[in-house]
Amino acid sequence: MTSLPSEDLSRLLATLHQTRSGDDLQEINFLNQVLTSKGMTNLLRVHKKISAIVGKPHSASDTNGTLEYEPEMIVPIVSNVFHISCEVIETLQSFVQRSGSRDSRELILLLQRPAFQSLLLVHDTISQKDYVPKLPEPPFNTVDEDEETIKIVQLVKSNEPLGATIKTDERTGKIVIARVMHGGAADRSGLIHPGDEVVEVNGIDVLGKTPNDVLEILQNAEGTITFKLIPSESQRPSRENRVRVRALFDFTAALDRYIVSE
Repeated sequence: MTSLPSEDLSRLLATLHQTRSGDDLQEINFLNQVLTSKGMTNLLRVHKKISAIVGKPHSASDTNGTLEYEPEMIVPIVSNVFHISCEVIETLQSFVQRSGSRDSRELILLLQRPAFQSLLLVHDTISQKDYVPKLPEPPFNTVDEDEETIKIVQLVKSNEPLGATIKTDERTGKIVIARVMHGGAADRSGLIHPGDEVVEVNGIDVLGKTPNDVLEILQNAEGTITFKLIPSESQRPSRENRVRVRALFDFTAALDRYIVSE
């Protein structure tokens, strides 16, 4: 941390006055007001005070004669000052009841001031590093059974037909893949199957559209065609548990008289 003496600020203000021009006069005036404001002056004063406390000066100054400070780590002695202050207040209240000490009563009022208690809470928050946002733990092994799996399929449009037909499902009213021609582009992709529901084509939602509307989108598309599909029921992975059985008896096929021999 380097101290900022008032001479540095004076040089900065002098430079601002020298660089004034008609184009940026308004911005320079605004910056000049900020640097000369009372708030900035107090801020610089606090900065110098902190620099003198948390750092120790080098044995030599830099070329400009400005004293450099080497920062030191500050470790809090305790991290529960607010709790300790509450215990001190209780102890003082008991002492006041016995002795009626005026100084103790005044100290209690000082410790109970909202501003002072807020300061202690801030100290504890920083010392405990409680200011870092805490993200919720990710759910463990939670799978939504009703969540639909969506797959993205990209095909490069060429003079060759896509090799797939679409239709409107009579039961749901949604656009689905009717057929996939063997050897066509859709078949070679290995990702498009009959019964797959078409959700989007090149980012265009096809909900409520007819097969002719979807064909028009495909005809107007250029380059890569991107399909967003929901796999058909037959293509979705089974969520049923796999059951394994083991035979509890021996079997020799050669001795089974019901097997027809060659």
